[in-house]
Amino acid sequence: MLRNSENDAVTVEHTGLAVLLRPSNIEPSSLNPDFLRYNQIADAEWTVETPVILRPGFSRVRYDNGVSVSASPEQVTFTQVKRPLEIEDVECPSMALRFLSLLPSRAEFNSVGIEPRARIQLPAKGDGQRHSVLSDFSQKFVFEDVPPRVQARLSYNLDGRLITVYVGESSDELPDLRFNAHIHKDVSRQDQTAQMEFVRTTIESWNQDVQVFDRLITQFYHKSTSGP
Repeated sequence: MLRNSENDAVTVEHTGLAVLLRPSNIEPSSLNPDFLRYNQIADAEWTVETPVILRPGFSRVRYDNGVSVSASPEQVTFTQVKRPLEIEDVECPSMALRFLSLLPSRAEFNSVGIEPRARIQLPAKGDGQRHSVLSDFSQKFVFEDVPPRVQARLSYNLDGRLITVYVGESSDELPDLRFNAHIHKDVSRQDQTAQMEFVRTTIESWNQDVQVFDRLITQFYHKSTSGP
């Protein structure tokens, strides 16, 4: 579930979700506010933020609730940013499914992706400071009294998914680890009906991918904050 969840005494706060589709022959400027509202991809009550970008090679429509739709000739992305993002507030998968239903049955796809975001607050150590593998590593490479910002990139091939997770550490008063993941699935070269069904099933099972993401980042948190 995409809900602030506790796993081994770790609270995972989800802060965003995106669904990426890579169909063939998309005209980006066609995904304008009127099209999105008329086809019930976006709720008629949502307020469009300006500026709206509508160009032949790129379009982006943003709403005041943190939802946005962007498109290029190769990709359509439905994004939602909210802190915290609770499961009952998730909009992107249903938006992507409604868009999918409008595509012709002959549409071809290259890939589909799910992109969750989350944060986990770092624990305080005995000295009152908050540490992780990233912050400890940063201290080893201080240059002229300036520590570098360190990020980690983790990649896994798991059950037909290519999972890439980017990990960074905030410098807030209460530091945390921040995770952005791309969970990628290639669409095999089969007939268009089978491709469409594969994409639809992947979107419908988005929460299973988020659960894998949760387990992965919880493991990283424990290993990154444990002692030597």
